[in-house]
Amino acid sequence: MAAAAVVALSAVAAMVLKSTVDHRTEAAVEGEATARLARVHAALAALAKTDVERATLAGSLAPLRATLATLRLHDSATAVAATLKDAFASEPWWEPIRREFPITGVAFGTSRLDFVTDARAAGLSLADVIAQGAGEGSASAFVADGGVVWLATTQRVAVPGRERPAVLVLLRTVDASALTAILPTPLDAVGIESQGRVLVSAGAVQPVAALGGTAAPSAIRVVRRPLDALVLVVAADCTAVLSGARGVVTPAAVAALGGALAILLFVLSLRSRRPAGKQPTLDSPPVPASRRETAIDGGEGGTSALPGVPATLPLVHEGTQLMVATTEPAGLGVVGRYTLIDKLGEGGMAQVFTAVSYGVEGFQRKFVVKRLRAEFASNKAAIAQFIDEAKLASSLVHSNIIPVFDFGLAGDAYFMAMEYILGRDLGRLVERGMASGRGPLPIPMLLYAASETLKALDYAHARQGDDGRPLGLVHRDVSPSNILLSLRGEVKLFDFGIVKAEGRTSKTEHGMIKGNLSFMAPEQARCQATDARSDLFSLGLVMHFCATGKTLYQGESSYELLLKAASGPDAVDWPGIMALPAPLPAILHVALQPDPSARFPSAAAFAEALAPYPHASSQEAAAYVQSLVGEDLADEASRLTQSKSNLSREKVFANEDRSKGAGGT
Repeated sequence: MAAAAVVALSAVAAMVLKSTVDHRTEAAVEGEATARLARVHAALAALAKTDVERATLAGSLAPLRATLATLRLHDSATAVAATLKDAFASEPWWEPIRREFPITGVAFGTSRLDFVTDARAAGLSLADVIAQGAGEGSASAFVADGGVVWLATTQRVAVPGRERPAVLVLLRTVDASALTAILPTPLDAVGIESQGRVLVSAGAVQPVAALGGTAAPSAIRVVRRPLDALVLVVAADCTAVLSGARGVVTPAAVAALGGALAILLFVLSLRSRRPAGKQPTLDSPPVPASRRETAIDGGEGGTSALPGVPATLPLVHEGTQLMVATTEPAGLGVVGRYTLIDKLGEGGMAQVFTAVSYGVEGFQRKFVVKRLRAEFASNKAAIAQFIDEAKLASSLVHSNIIPVFDFGLAGDAYFMAMEYILGRDLGRLVERGMASGRGPLPIPMLLYAASETLKALDYAHARQGDDGRPLGLVHRDVSPSNILLSLRGEVKLFDFGIVKAEGRTSKTEHGMIKGNLSFMAPEQARCQATDARSDLFSLGLVMHFCATGKTLYQGESSYELLLKAASGPDAVDWPGIMALPAPLPAILHVALQPDPSARFPSAAAFAEALAPYPHASSQEAAAYVQSLVGEDLADEASRLTQSKSNLSREKVFANEDRSKGAGGT
């Protein structure tokens, strides 16, 4: 009777728990998918905001207004087109805009384009965004035509001698590469659709199929929200969220526990009736070793009692199974689900590696893993700083910032996984250029790298918290080693380890200086308050280094460098700065002012000062990287592609994953 009662009670408990778990799981998955959709939408909004700023700068160019003023009201459409086509195609003052936006148009009314440089834009519906730009000064919208998605940005331009302003229209395509840069996690997919048809998408194969309407697994949640006249859609792989929401105590576990308890009660009832002479004794023969139950101690540092497996063999946690590693892993070891391949570098607190993560059906993706050094495993301040860095970096979604996809604890070591980008930081590129006899960074390449870095800084400096208040982000470590130029010509800012922000758990101790002395603003070296202008000063020092191949501050010791950094450029430094190729003297004379109030007030203002000068294109930047370090990068890519972990794993015991991931992908 007791056993039957236990079975009945466990069945009821399992049903109640199943209902609760199902509700909790659905809420967790829906919330996670919605949050990822919001991040993607915010990234696209940031792109639109950046384009509006670029359009504002373009509309303020005096040569543009002068060109529009030369057009007479009675000029024929052919004459207007010839004048504008020549200006937009060949004038040097339009070169920076021409490189960034493939199509330019002008509207002299508020409903249609009167001129456009490319016929592909002829069929676009731009009346609303043109009218909004004419009325509000600037506007942007995502539009589509013929299966191509465009980001259209409009800017009102005052034309001398004319009562009505013109409207400048700048167009860029939003392709798969643009969406790839803002994927919430490597396993997700992002798409833009119109009338139920997916126009462009990027991401993992299975979620991409879900975007197209194919039945998706329960772990993949497809969510949508309007994107102007289009629809933004995200297929979020919520496998990790699903497992976490279900928890360890599952309905099946409750039912199994009830069954086991019932069996135990039944066996005990039989034992109570067994004759005394039949009780087992110490003289009973031992159970043969071949028939003994196997067991694994799931605790930390557990040992194995599996037949044929040495007790000292290490256990490897992976997924929801506890695995036994029968051979040593390839590369430099395994951290979480990442196989470390090469060590990229080592700082005071962390080590950085290239790594590969493997999945089913041959899936693999490359990452950069940053791991807190073992000696800091029990250092609360170091751990708090590392956690802060991971949380902050994961919230920064911008095409010029390397994103953090994963954060967790493997053994005693905290780690974060970042996007792997094939390229080299500016410090190593300049070093290679000087060593090869090619000299420092060419000026157009330098201006391109600086302008792209300023986009990242402008985004970070303007970041707001959930309450809408500015976070007051200051990178505080803008240096050549933290700006990467990729083999595709992209510029990426990274390493937000010592960023200043409101709400950080870890705080810099009073009197403690953090950062690179060779690229530090005076107020930072003096342990005074820093703001966005401190990062701009550091970028000025980076530009000087890239133009000369050496740091501005020279000293025999850290103390001497600190004194230099605390005062900024002096009478000995300025003549060399002013002798640099144009336009660097004019730019650095403002950027490197010791007094923050005399510098550029913002990253946008700094970028505006750089805009009129010829920049290298992303294609030229890619070619430059290829020519300097192409062979090195090819070897690196080959090692990552060919390296497959030779962990031969045998599933030995179903167990919950012990890794303490925090928002892992």
